[in-house]
Amino acid sequence: MGLTEYTLSGNEISAAAAKAVISTDHEQPSWGAMYWQYYDDVKNVTSASVEDLALSRQIVVRQQGAQSATYVPINRVTLKTGDRIAIRLTISVGRDMQFVCLTDSRAACFEPTEQLSGYKCRERICYYEEVKNTETRFYFDFLPKGTYVISL
Repeated sequence: MGLTEYTLSGNEISAAAAKAVISTDHEQPSWGAMYWQYYDDVKNVTSASVEDLALSRQIVVRQQGAQSATYVPINRVTLKTGDRIAIRLTISVGRDMQFVCLTDSRAACFEPTEQLSGYKCRERICYYEEVKNTETRFYFDFLPKGTYVISL
């Protein structure tokens, strides 16, 4: 019983440090968890995906037309006071996953219109959405294989 934690920093981190072997000499069932966490400046963050999970984030501006609204990428529009901004998170899952937590950080000027945390069901998935001061966290009990778009 207990927690075993290893912390590496700077030049101690290497590809070899990502390999782990977990074993026990006991015959009873055992449970555990393992995670790799790191922090970096946002300017150093680039797109990435792994075989079973890919995430993309797009910032768009809502433009109201006569019939309906259209969404234009933020880099193609000059922003003005009162523009409605939407964040689109696209999650592609290659296999069924359980207990996934996704954190979407935001700039100070991008306050969400929905500020209440709560359980939501959209896009064939259900999740708990926790709205914080600088980020929104999504907790998925079960995330089935497929592609999902969440708009904020």
